[in-house]
Amino acid sequence: MAADVAPQHVLRLDRVSFRRGSREVLREVTLDLRPGERLGLIGPSGAGKTTLLRLLAGLERPASGVVQPAVVPGERSADGIRVGLLFQDLGLFPHMRVRSNVAFPLLARSVPRDARRRRATEALVQAGIGDFADRFPGSLSGGERQRVAIVRTLLSEPSIVLLDEPFASLDPHLVGRFAEWLEDLRSRAEVCMVLVTHDVRLVMRWADRLAILVDGAVEQVGSPTELYARPRTAFVATFLGEANVVDAVVIEATGAGSVLCEVPALEGRSVRASVATDMAVGARCRLVIRPEHLAVGNAGEPGGLTCEVAGVGFAGRSADLLLTTGTGASLRTNAGPADLTRSTGEKVTVRWPPVQTHAVAP
Repeated sequence: MAADVAPQHVLRLDRVSFRRGSREVLREVTLDLRPGERLGLIGPSGAGKTTLLRLLAGLERPASGVVQPAVVPGERSADGIRVGLLFQDLGLFPHMRVRSNVAFPLLARSVPRDARRRRATEALVQAGIGDFADRFPGSLSGGERQRVAIVRTLLSEPSIVLLDEPFASLDPHLVGRFAEWLEDLRSRAEVCMVLVTHDVRLVMRWADRLAILVDGAVEQVGSPTELYARPRTAFVATFLGEANVVDAVVIEATGAGSVLCEVPALEGRSVRASVATDMAVGARCRLVIRPEHLAVGNAGEPGGLTCEVAGVGFAGRSADLLLTTGTGASLRTNAGPADLTRSTGEKVTVRWPPVQTHAVAP
């Protein structure tokens, strides 16, 4: 490859489908893995995430579509991409010491013994786990074994590292520190890393991009900020965090990225919302409003919707209020600490900014 032209992707899936028997596990998945990026692959159980990892690793063959390696304009495809894959069982050899486990990829490449030992020791020290070198995997905790397995994967010098639920065996209070350690290793190795996890909060902090998989298809791809702020579907909105979702009908379409909707649950009020794709007048949709974007005021304040407090919850620096509209619909809001003094049955006024209200397909 030409040194001065960087490939746009390390690996790309183009309309890839996969079947297991009569069941379609993946449906026309198109996804690119970019050099050095952190990609979070998330979705409900059974969405096809692990199968997608296996396809990226070359362990499965697609029923249709193409898995393409990196391409530089004007040059031919790279002859093979080295992929490191780490499943939940880690695959450490129990009869081998940690140093030998870490050095195993070098043995497979016929690296001389002394060089293997030196490089494995250096990798363990750089990862902050040099003290583990002469221990056996069985003497380590789950988190320590995870670290050893990741160091071994990186020592194989992959272009891509695929991690399937790497935090599953860790105590919750250790997950954040492990993620910081993992990012330090990834940034020094300058490797693309794909992470499958059910820990949505963590992956939103960690990833450069998220790909949300639902029923074998990609629902939406983008930065965590983009997906949280501008979800394309109600599922994406609620999967990434709490959201108020109400049915609506488009009564005015400007064609400039916004619509005006009539919302029966909000006493038939007209609400302006942003849209990711054009919607026609008369179309049914759903409005997504995050709890933190609802502003709560005292009863009788002009310009707002009158609601009744149905519940108050303590959430550290904020109060979680459950509100009921005049039509019986429920709204949740993250209000300020002062709202902890509100009581059940109290009347309040609620407002929301149009820029933070989004219309999505029903």
